[in-house]
Parts: sequence; structure tokens; C-alpha cells
Amino acid sequence: TQVATLAASGDVWIWDMESGEIIKQISTGAKPGVGFYGLTFAPQGNRLAALLGNQIVIWNTDTWAHPVRFTTRSPHRTIAFDPASSMLAVAGARTIIELWNTDSGQLVSELRGHFEPVTDLQFSPSGTLVSKGTGTFRSLKFWDLRRAYGEARVHRFINPVKSIDFSSDGKQIVVAGGPHSGVQGDFLKVLDIQTGKQVYSSDEHHASISSVVFAPDDNSVVSASWDHLIGIWDISSQSRVSFLDDGIHAGVMCLDVHPSGEWIAAAGAPRDGVVVWNRKTETVETILHLESDQEILGPLCFSPDGRWMAASSWPQGELHLWRCMDWQRERVIKISDAYCDRL
Repeated sequence: TQVATLAASGDVWIWDMESGEIIKQISTGAKPGVGFYGLTFAPQGNRLAALLGNQIVIWNTDTWAHPVRFTTRSPHRTIAFDPASSMLAVAGARTIIELWNTDSGQLVSELRGHFEPVTDLQFSPSGTLVSKGTGTFRSLKFWDLRRAYGEARVHRFINPVKSIDFSSDGKQIVVAGGPHSGVQGDFLKVLDIQTGKQVYSSDEHHASISSVVFAPDDNSVVSASWDHLIGIWDISSQSRVSFLDDGIHAGVMCLDVHPSGEWIAAAGAPRDGVVVWNRKTETVETILHLESDQEILGPLCFSPDGRWMAASSWPQGELHLWRCMDWQRERVIKISDAYCDRL
């Protein structure tokens, strides 16, 4: 029911999705231009963390009072809550991943093992931390924090990793990527997180895969590629279900699957807008265009309750919200003057 955005001033704005009004404006006290900016809600929605260079601020979303503040040793670029919302993983310019207690703001541990700056952190629903560094981008590190803060298990790939997603039970991870846009060498692999063993693999796209997600039933995954195709893959039968291409005229950069599994939404070139398919019939449900065909659509996602779909656009720096029941655009929220890389 709420959206949080981070203004260039460093202030956090909380928006009501129904009315489109700002219901709270919070000053973080950070100076503009301090480095990478970012916001992330905890899985339960009970906490919100803001990344402001080397400053981290965490609010309790019930009261928004007395936030936890701490300063890291160097500017960072990625943060992630663990499933219990009790720990925040922070990483960036340094090769070390820092783990902070979200209640006390105390440093819990440091994870060492990367030899380059860390660009991405994500927790699985079961609590495994997955990290990716710069360099070749051809490996992922898996940290099992339930045991001890020791060395990570490393899984290497032939080509750069572009996208990952977890099954809802946290037992599997799907990893996809390729050399770069428009070049063959794509890969899609489903791995068992606990053992690292491969469960499923495909290389049937004709160009690098830009985005991949698990369907809500965890039995299939959906991929988007620069070859203009959306792939649906059945894990149990080890086969491709279909390729969707209606409405797409250029490479696909991002996609998501509705929580009900009924729709698949994808975006790529500005003129294509957001294409929504009915997953059962594999036909185009609707195509959602913006006012300008020059706007590049960035990440898109469905809300957890399935009522809304959101997509960011650049260079306007806007967040577009559509109601899923009739696909009418209800809100346009100005979020920043920069590219938004995650929703």
C-alpha cells in the first residue's frame, strides 16, 4: 500500500499508492552527492533502510521514530535485509561484506572472500546470502549464515551473470546471463542452493539473457533476452514450454510474473512499452505505452498483493503505477533525475 522513494536531497518520501499523495517526508540528514543512494524494505515491510554513501539509516515503519543510524568504513552500493529483518548486509567499494544488527546498529561480522568490489547482495528466503563482485561477473558466492561466518561456496559460470532469482522456499536459485546484449553465449541454470548441484540448464535463447524469475508455483522459470523472446521453462520436465514474442520488437531488459501466475509483464525498447501476456493462453493481454516513445523503461515489478504493477522510466526519473484489474495507469511519481536500477 506504500511506496518509498529517495529524493536527490537525501530525503525519503513515503507515498500512499491509493491516493498518490505523499503521506510522510523524512529528512535523513545526509548531504547531497554523498555517493550511491538506495532504499530497501525488509521482507515483512516492518523496516526501511536507506543507503547514503557510507551512512545507513533504518526506520521502524510502524512509528518512523528513533531510526537506527550507523556509518560504515567506506561508501557502499548495495544493501539487503535477511529474511528475519534482524540483519542488514552491506557491501560496495571494499571487498568485505559487513553484517549489521538492525536493532542495535552494531557490526556483527565481516565476510571476507571477494577480491574485487561487491556489486550485488541478495538473501534467499531460507537465509543464504548470495553475493556478486566486479571483474568478470562470472561467479557467485553463497554464504550460509546459519552455520558460521566462514568461507563461502563459490559457483563459477562461463559467461557473466546478469540476473538471479530464488524459489519461494529458498531451496533453489535460477541464474542466467551471457556475454553482452545481442551476442550468443546465453545460459540459464537452476541450482540447489544447499548442495550447489545443477537441477536444470538451458541455452536455447539466441542472445544474452537479461532477466529471469521463478513463477509463483516454483515449478517453472521465465526468462527475458536480447533476442526479443520471453522463455518459459518447466523444471520438472526439463524442457522449454514456449517462447513468447508478440508485441516485442527489440531486446527485452526486464520482466516479472504476477503473484497469481496469471500474467507475465516485460519491457524493453521505448516504443514497445510494457507488454503483458496471459500466461495460460500465451497471448498478449495488453500493451501499456507511456506518453513519450523516448522514455526507456527500467525495472518493473508486481506488488506482493498483486494489485499493482510498477515500472520506472528514464531519463524522466518517474515511477509508473498500473492497476492490474483493468491495466489503467493510476499514478506517475517523480522519483529522481537518475536511473533507477531496482524496484
